[in-house]
Amino acid sequence: MPREHPARRFGLSRKEWSPVERRRRRAARTALYSSLCLTAVAGWLGGRAIESSSLRASEQAWSHVDFKALPEVQLLSSYVRIDTSPGTGSEVAGVRFLAAELRAAGIEPTVDIVDDKHANLWAVIEGESPRAVVLHHHIDVTSADPAEWAFPPFDGLVQGPWIRGRGTFDMKSVAIAQLLAFLDVHRARERPERSLILLATSAEEEGSMTGMQRLIAQQPELLRRCDLFITEGGALEARSTRAGAGRGRRV
Repeated sequence: MPREHPARRFGLSRKEWSPVERRRRRAARTALYSSLCLTAVAGWLGGRAIESSSLRASEQAWSHVDFKALPEVQLLSSYVRIDTSPGTGSEVAGVRFLAAELRAAGIEPTVDIVDDKHANLWAVIEGESPRAVVLHHHIDVTSADPAEWAFPPFDGLVQGPWIRGRGTFDMKSVAIAQLLAFLDVHRARERPERSLILLATSAEEEGSMTGMQRLIAQQPELLRRCDLFITEGGALEARSTRAGAGRGRRV
């Protein structure tokens, strides 16, 4: 059955409402809609106030930190200052930097110098299982034209919580985080459950011919141990190491 309008219960149609009744109902609707709008605006303003307060708190949390004095920041800044771009730099200098940090901690890495521009490096911490977790980064960065930069691209300039320079994000910050984690495991002097490999490879920005593809061809035993890769995002081509296995697949 069709619903009966409330006014009809009292024997009145809308047309029969008195001017006072119309004004009363209009005022009620206005009050309802206004309160809803005010509630929405108050909620939005409250959210912004909380967000702003959180941002101020986070800013205050780092505003008094001397980032330039932090060893990990100094390490990253030093790595960024090494020009490992294909145009004006060399990955060999990057590999020597990483090797020096490892040797200072008592770890002898394997250094694979391909030519005066390209190089690879890896180091292994043996665990209970030979199947290894791999901390991987590529040493090279894309070329940078200083004329297009507000700051020198290979100065590793530290400003507050920021480091300005080519490769800071892609992917030398990841590299330093992995290096420090690798050194922490080594210094713990406890044999890990899984082996750990620190792997730095060449020419990712140019097709990896002197990097990962070279290692696949020349270091099959090393690659066969790699069970889990922790690296930057993107596509990885997984190939079975079994003879006669089918094509690889991209994951």
